Amino acid sequence: MSNNQPGPVFINKEPVNAYNDIHRFPPEIKADKKSFPLSLIGYSNSQMMVFTQLVGDNDVDEMIDAIFDNNPEVAYLHARNAQAGCFICKIERAEGQLIDPV
Repeated sequence: MSNNQPGPVFINKEPVNAYNDIHRFPPEIKADKKSFPLSLIGYSNSQMMVFTQLVGDNDVDEMIDAIFDNNPEVAYLHARNAQAGCFICKIERAEGQLIDPV
């Protein structure tokens, strides 16, 4: 099972700290809807695309919870820049959330 995804590479002159708040989307990305128009793509355990939705003006954190709550076939999500298609991150279900074994 491969999760290699193309995405941007950022090179910084000074050291940059890793983003550690794994329970919410980075506020800088949430706030910049023009540079980061987001789409959420849901995949099953067998890596089949089973869900997709544009975030638009919605709160991405609330959408993530709702997608997992209402779509048991979604094992994980990919967040992508909806305009460029660039992979931003993989979002996994919280431990203990039920997954439909599709």
